[in-house]
Amino acid sequence: MTKPSKKADKKTATKLRLSPPRLKSRFFQLAALLGIVIGIAIIIYPFIPYLKYKFFPPSQEASASLDQSSSGRSGLLSYLPLIGDNDESQSGNRLIIPKIGVNARIAEGENDKALLKGAWRIPQSSTPNQGGNTVITGHRFRFLPPNNTTFYLLDKIGIGDEITIIWEDKEYYYQVKETKIVNPEQTQIAIPSDEPIITLYTCTPLFTTRQRLVVVGELI
Repeated sequence: MTKPSKKADKKTATKLRLSPPRLKSRFFQLAALLGIVIGIAIIIYPFIPYLKYKFFPPSQEASASLDQSSSGRSGLLSYLPLIGDNDESQSGNRLIIPKIGVNARIAEGENDKALLKGAWRIPQSSTPNQGGNTVITGHRFRFLPPNNTTFYLLDKIGIGDEITIIWEDKEYYYQVKETKIVNPEQTQIAIPSDEPIITLYTCTPLFTTRQRLVVVGELI
């Protein structure tokens, strides 16, 4: 049997000495790549509803025909089922905006803790069955998207769009007549009205509480 030369032994030893650092370097490269991918995903994730709206906009014809159909409450709720919730949560008063995928329970309460349960009707405001100004507010971004209990895409609502309120098992349809941005201290948006209207508002710009995005609709 041929005995390995000292030169061959030296080469083998050199390779063995170099292998661990190379493996370590490869590991850090893969870890860095994974970190970059995760970072990009975290940055993009909150904007998924915007991307979905841009590339897969809802059918306006389908939404309009649904609102005016005879299917009523059952049709609206099956069209926009709550994400990750059960059938029991579909009961009660609800705010539904097909264009932006909102299907939120209208929560009652004396303070904004009610927002944890859905869209909050401001206590001093009216209700759909009484006419006047029904004022409802909702979080812009609290739960990870997609989530149809928040007003994430409220800025996509325009003049002529429809909003549905289910109140005490009756449907009320409103058509948007105004959208605007106001400062937090401009509380005039909540003053009583002689005509039956709905006022929705949330924070804007997205991820800030600097101003308020307001949508006003009139009963049709």
